[in-house]
Amino acid sequence: MIYDISRPVEPGMAVYKDRDEKQPRYEWVGVYAQNNYNESTIFTNLHTGTHMDAPLHMVEGGASVDTLDLELFVGPCRVYDLSSLDRRITRADLEPLGIKAGERVLFKTRNSFEQHFNPEFICLAEDAALYLRDIGILSLGIDAMSIERGDPDHKVHSIILGAGIGVLEDARLAEVPAGSYSILALPLLLQGREGSPCRAILETL
Repeated sequence: MIYDISRPVEPGMAVYKDRDEKQPRYEWVGVYAQNNYNESTIFTNLHTGTHMDAPLHMVEGGASVDTLDLELFVGPCRVYDLSSLDRRITRADLEPLGIKAGERVLFKTRNSFEQHFNPEFICLAEDAALYLRDIGILSLGIDAMSIERGDPDHKVHSIILGAGIGVLEDARLAEVPAGSYSILALPLLLQGREGSPCRAILETL
């Protein structure tokens, strides 16, 4: 079975902090009735909808999205169900899960069941980021629009991206049971950019 875990990109969609500048916008540049073809242009923030962060997003001089190893989000992965949490994900929440080095992990939380931006969205606590870094995971996916919130120093991003861990944000996991899958999530080949929208799917093993 294949699960599409991408958020549809459309005007009026839920975006980070409900910021107007993060709303996507489409413009028709050709319509069939007048031009005998349909063609449109999209204007969007690179972190709107389901997307990947590259180290350059939060690490000065970090790698850009076009240089990321595609294996970060291609291959076996595990979905962990943390939907009972009503606060940040901590190290204590992760320790019983048996996460291993080199693993691709996706965290399913109550975020997946919310259709609008919630300023109290579930994200990672700093000690959880340090724990995942020290384990040596390959990549991290979460159903939040960001892996952190409320920290002007962006410590969680800096820890995770600084360790070269792949970051997938705003995955939609409401219909996905916990367990083992194969993931395929690819960024656009955007030269020198700090992130990219992506289409992300999971396939049962």
